[in-house]
Amino acid sequence: MGIEAKTFKHIVAKPFAPNLGAEITGVDLSQTISEAEFSEIEAAFLAYQVLFFKDQKEIPPQVHIDLGKRFGPLHSHPAAPTMAGYPEIFEIHATRHSKVANGEFWHSDVSCDE
Repeated sequence: MGIEAKTFKHIVAKPFAPNLGAEITGVDLSQTISEAEFSEIEAAFLAYQVLFFKDQKEIPPQVHIDLGKRFGPLHSHPAAPTMAGYPEIFEIHATRHSKVANGEFWHSDVSCDE
């Protein structure tokens, strides 16, 4: 059975797997999106639970923060490495020369803080 494809006016949501996830196209996240675009992204998130936005341009930090805040309050972890000037952005990265993987103890729900 699986999840059904949803029809939207501003975005395209292509189911990624039978029961979870969709690839979203038709929106440029490097720019501030309209309320109509956000409403459709939010509806797609509720329907598919996981969204993939492939081939996006680099998203400026403040645009990224502003988009995140549209979903709800953002959490700034007091001990996490953040992007300079943007405490809401928790940097998780590694290079091919890194000795450990960054983000090893990261919790998506921040339950470790509660």
